[in-house]
Amino acid sequence: MLRHLTTAALAAAILLTPSILADDFHPIPNSTKYRDSAPAAKGSAGATTVTVQALLNRDLTTDVEIAAEGGSIENVKLTAGGTTTNYNHENGVFSISGLTGLLRGDTVEIKAHITGASPGTDIIRVTDTVKMRPNLTFVAVGGQRHALAGMPVNVHAVVQEMNGDLGARCNCVLYDGTTEIDRADGIWVDANSSVTCAFAPVLETPGEKDFWFRIENVVPGDYDLTDNQVHLSVTIHSPEEEFEQWTAEANDETYESYYRARMSELESEQRRSGWRTSASFTATQRELIPGTNATISYRLATDGNTLIEFNDVPLTGWTHQIGRPCGRATVGATRASLCSFIRPVGATITTITVGTSSGDVTYYSIQWVRTYDPETGTYDYYTLNESSGQETEGIQQRFGSTVDMTVNVRSGDRSLFAQPFLNLVGYETHIGWNTCTTPETSYCEIWRYDATGKKGTETGGITH
Repeated sequence: MLRHLTTAALAAAILLTPSILADDFHPIPNSTKYRDSAPAAKGSAGATTVTVQALLNRDLTTDVEIAAEGGSIENVKLTAGGTTTNYNHENGVFSISGLTGLLRGDTVEIKAHITGASPGTDIIRVTDTVKMRPNLTFVAVGGQRHALAGMPVNVHAVVQEMNGDLGARCNCVLYDGTTEIDRADGIWVDANSSVTCAFAPVLETPGEKDFWFRIENVVPGDYDLTDNQVHLSVTIHSPEEEFEQWTAEANDETYESYYRARMSELESEQRRSGWRTSASFTATQRELIPGTNATISYRLATDGNTLIEFNDVPLTGWTHQIGRPCGRATVGATRASLCSFIRPVGATITTITVGTSSGDVTYYSIQWVRTYDPETGTYDYYTLNESSGQETEGIQQRFGSTVDMTVNVRSGDRSLFAQPFLNLVGYETHIGWNTCTTPETSYCEIWRYDATGKKGTETGGITH
């Protein structure tokens, strides 16, 4: 349960070495890639640069996308599969679509004629290998399942690139049903990488909400558009409603995916496997705790072994765009926030959230970033999920059979303390399809996704 502690009782309640840590929020514009392990092939002449990407589609056709900076593309000679073809085009980016007879790893050669950059015509040659289009999908969602009307709702989703050849940009968008309520634009997900989208929408109407996380505007186009959304149910309570509680969640999952496509004599196949862990804590308290004068301590452990621990970290004050006084702190891949307000009936409410991110970076939505940096006028930022300069990709350690947390928020002579203990229960997920028959049709696909994991949820009432 979440309970009040006196200063004397606090020392006996949590045996943590006191320390003061600076807020670790270092915003980076979304336009800056945190890593690009497979950049587009390039060639240059003078002031002109040509980039080429040969992209294998799900139907085993290949698109070759060509772009020029510093000049205009007038003519392209493409050599692939032993055949050379001329293409005429005007200006900028264009795509040669629907090429057949190519597989992942085959070579494509481009000879581009560029005008406008110099008095004559520049000829630039670029060689690329065929790569599978990026495949972005949601692999995890979490955050507050209960929140108050008029207060930020902290939820998150993890996006992963599944095919392992190319990264992609996209918009990470949150909907309540069909109504958009928050977004993070232009995020970058590197090949074989995962990132967290952190949202903080404010909903004024109480009731059961259908949150839909969606991946939109993938560039270059997504390999599979059928797995670009995921659902989360959230209850919004009226400020007058008798509602107090904390909720803790933890999950540990091992997954494996397999995809095979066959057309005539061509075949494409890819396998992916990995694991992920996540943990979160949310609480609602009926009193005003200013976020500008508070500290937070947090410990996450499994089977008694400490995975994450920090103590007395100041919550940096900010005012949410709707005028709620809040505080926040980020320590490595763990973020914490506190918001409070006076209810219309005169009582006060404070919400506390602590979450440990998965993935290489955390992207903050419009709502989140407005609270962090209101004077810049720019809402697109992310932070590296790092500690001591090393990428952590979340917790980076597996959970055992139990997970326990210690959360302590202090402001003046007030202290709020919770110590959830979760027993993790096993589960399995098996989904997929197979359109291949014997004998095989001219085009068929096999896709499987298998996951085994363990998770736990604990909810406690608040005592005063």
